[in-house]
Amino acid sequence: MSNVATLLSRRKVLQVSTETTKGTLKAGTTHVLVYDPVMQPVDDTQTRQPSGKALGNFPSMPGARAGTCNFKAEMRGDGLGGWDTGIEECLQACAFSQSSEILTPVSAVTTMKTITIGLHEDGVYKQLHGCMGNVKFTGEFGKQLFLEFSFSGVWNAPTDAALPTATISTEKPMRLRSVIWTIDGRYMPYISTFSLDMGNSVSPIEDISRSQGILNYIVTGRDPVITLDALAELVAEYDAFGKWLAGTEAALSMVFSSDGIDLLTLAVPKLQHRAPQEGDRDGKLTHEYTAQLNVSDHDTGDDELSLTVSSGSSVSSSPSSTPSVSPSSTPSVSPSVSPSSSPSAS
Repeated sequence: MSNVATLLSRRKVLQVSTETTKGTLKAGTTHVLVYDPVMQPVDDTQTRQPSGKALGNFPSMPGARAGTCNFKAEMRGDGLGGWDTGIEECLQACAFSQSSEILTPVSAVTTMKTITIGLHEDGVYKQLHGCMGNVKFTGEFGKQLFLEFSFSGVWNAPTDAALPTATISTEKPMRLRSVIWTIDGRYMPYISTFSLDMGNSVSPIEDISRSQGILNYIVTGRDPVITLDALAELVAEYDAFGKWLAGTEAALSMVFSSDGIDLLTLAVPKLQHRAPQEGDRDGKLTHEYTAQLNVSDHDTGDDELSLTVSSGSSVSSSPSSTPSVSPSSTPSVSPSVSPSSSPSAS
């Protein structure tokens, strides 16, 4: 018997491709620098235990051929003031639409885009097509800004294939330092963590004419929410409890920078607090803020937030500064903190 090859969990390469026709496989060609990618089938096995003389199983049958793919990616630009192509394609498959370098949410299924995801696992090649999913931006002070993707798609039988040569840019990721940001145009609390969860609900389009039983996936709803762990302050400084009770809406602006020239601007015109909760950060009292992102125009919608990548020159940032930022105009930031350690990338 020949020796069995040992496959290594870090030797993975992930590729994506925006499908020309939704639900039609298009082999991935755009590489994405990712952490901890996992692709696996959804077990929809139809067991058969009919009534009869003997107990036990009859031969089972596979159900709908669905699968999931989860991974993390660093938020990076292309080094030229634009989106990294792989990140951009993944975000559009999370119900975003791109105009120039600005991404905004979409609600019409006709404008949503699906992707095919290919994952090479040290010689084994897995694919999902017709994919859509959810994204959550997460970050901790001084460390990278990550995008946590969770996709659902149509499962394809794995094959054997050699690892491809990955084409990955050398652009550094955005980090949570030197962030220029405000709530309500003036308030800048001291936080250590940040997250923006788009809260997408994903559902399949069932199709009994297909052998897999599924045409593709779509986003059927969203509940975008931002969470912050702010050091507690007096009510006179910022009354989040009062704003929650009054249902007050306020604008939020955040500009993230990388060690290169790219900037990411998050603009939220109408942020509304949910009930603040008490927390503790190494003995320091915190107020855990959870806030929903509201639409501005109920007729047109899709304006809860915008994400803009741009380039700029250096400026300094301090806790007392309160710049005003719009999606099309982003102040520049100078990196001032050395990179911290991070998990291994695939």
